Amino acid sequence: MDDELTCTECGSKISSNLRYCPNCKCNVESKESKKPQKSSGSHKIINHPAWGILQLIVGSWLLVMGSEWYFQIIGLVFMGFGIHTLYKHHKKKNQENTNQ
Repeated sequence: MDDELTCTECGSKISSNLRYCPNCKCNVESKESKKPQKSSGSHKIINHPAWGILQLIVGSWLLVMGSEWYFQIIGLVFMGFGIHTLYKHHKKKNQENTNQ
C-alpha cells in the first residue's frame, strides 16, 4: 500500500507516488528530498544592479534637462525603478550573507 504524504502548501493528503499535489499543483515532498522543489525564477539582465544605476542616471538626466512636465514625470518613474532595482539587489545580497 502506498504511503500518504501531506502537501506543505494546502495540507491535503496525497499518495506518495504522485509528484504534484492535485489540489494546488505544488511539488510534493518525497522520501529522497527533504523540501519541495520550487523554481527559483530566471535570472534576467534587468535585475542586475548596473541596470538600476543606468535607470537612475537616465531618470536624473530627464528630471534636470526635461523642459516639459511629462519628461520630468518620466524621469521620476525611471528613478523609482532604479531605486527599486538597487534595493532588490541589496536585499538579496544581505539575505545571502545571513544564510552563510
